[in-house]
Amino acid sequence: MASFLSRYREAVELQHAWEVPVTCPSCGTTAVPVMKGWTPSLKMRFGHRATIYANLTCVNCGADLRETAAEALAPMFSAVEVPAAIRRTRITFVGLFVGGELLLVGLSVRSHWWGPRAFVALTATAALVAPFVLFLNYRLASARTTCACGKPAYKFMGLLGRSYCFRCSSCGRLLRMRN
Repeated sequence: MASFLSRYREAVELQHAWEVPVTCPSCGTTAVPVMKGWTPSLKMRFGHRATIYANLTCVNCGADLRETAAEALAPMFSAVEVPAAIRRTRITFVGLFVGGELLLVGLSVRSHWWGPRAFVALTATAALVAPFVLFLNYRLASARTTCACGKPAYKFMGLLGRSYCFRCSSCGRLLRMRN
């Protein structure tokens, strides 16, 4: 179990990076900005406005390039679709979970199984929600471990609406995952 949890943490953990050149509005230099870590934030923009968590500065003048990177991220990922495998995984898990609960309720209604036994059964299925969600997150995060180049190295670039935007450092392939 400990090895699964460590693999889970590694799979779900985001590695922040920005490896795309942007133009500095202050000095006009076009280069890959210097990344000085990242800052967690609860701020989330919707629509076609991106949220960048990386602390980016200009190579030449040291100006903050977070907003410039946000403007560059939106057109870069607007046309990228969420992979069909990720959509199918989410639909399957939601269908199984909702279908399982409805099946349990239907069986309890049909067999007149109300009262304490029904409460215990529903509580037991509710206890299964945590491992169920853990496994779902692991399956969705494992999509970043495959790439057409064979050497997946996906780095988190930011959020576009409710979608996580990733770029493979090996080949530059873009990956968009819906939250």
